[in-house]
Amino acid sequence: MRRNEDVKVTSSLYIKFFMMNFRQLKTTFIALSVALMVTSCGPVVQLFDVDVKVPPRHPLELANKSLAVFSNIGKGNDSLLMVNLATGISASLEKKLSLEEGAIPVYNFYPDSSDLKDILYIQSLSQKSSSDILMVVDSMNVGLPEQVKLTKNTADDSYNASYMLLPIRSVVNVYDGISADKIASIDQTDTVYWEVLSRNDLRTSTFLTRVYESLDEISKSVGANVADNFFDTWENVERYLYCFDRSKWIIANEKARDFEWRAAMEIWLTETGSPDKLRSACAAFNLAVACEMNSRKDLALRWIEYSKSCYPLHGIDNYESILKK
Repeated sequence: MRRNEDVKVTSSLYIKFFMMNFRQLKTTFIALSVALMVTSCGPVVQLFDVDVKVPPRHPLELANKSLAVFSNIGKGNDSLLMVNLATGISASLEKKLSLEEGAIPVYNFYPDSSDLKDILYIQSLSQKSSSDILMVVDSMNVGLPEQVKLTKNTADDSYNASYMLLPIRSVVNVYDGISADKIASIDQTDTVYWEVLSRNDLRTSTFLTRVYESLDEISKSVGANVADNFFDTWENVERYLYCFDRSKWIIANEKARDFEWRAAMEIWLTETGSPDKLRSACAAFNLAVACEMNSRKDLALRWIEYSKSCYPLHGIDNYESILKK
């Protein structure tokens, strides 16, 4: 979980973040739709960008567990790349779990094709490594490189720029050391990009040589990407709030801008019972956003339902589908 800290946005306003943090507050107000702008009392929409926490693709309870990473250097795998990939997974897990360097050991092993289907074999690896959870790097395959040449030179016209794209596929299986059950399987492809600047056109063979020379270090980064599957990530998304040209609405949105959601919610709550159904719907929508900002998606969905019962706001179905993810 991210710690509380101050973040400066473009409007020179300081705001707090906890589960989410504002990156940039857009000061431009846009009309909801032409229909709502027919009268001067229609709402406008205030846009803002926010970082939302995305759950891990493979949620596993790793805290307070002993872990070990195994590199399968049999069946024709490049042993150095496999070891570096396993090392990258180990180092990333140690950092994310706040462990000391070397707390998650890396082992090489040479299993037969049927060994990893044998419960006793998995359990023996667990016992020998004293680990509750085993992460087995099963394979790492480097695809065919693709070279992209630009028709233009760099800004100062002194170098030619070329790019090389290379897909790297890795397969990592995770086992429970006690039951020997496979509890996760990660099959992902990372695309690596190289930018090469040269005064003259490089021969493809020279280019490829330099690319493959850097693969050992890059495989560690691939390992770090694998480890990311087990932890929350942050994704920048756009959200919006409705606002009417009324003092209490302006104050509520200012409170929200300062991340004082409770104070803003108290104002919007009084507006949900308005005889003006459009205003009630907008207030309920804003309450839904506030609930999402406070990690209460369940309550946010209830406010969305109430908003929809008042007035069919544009885009509300899309926001509801986002909350249900």
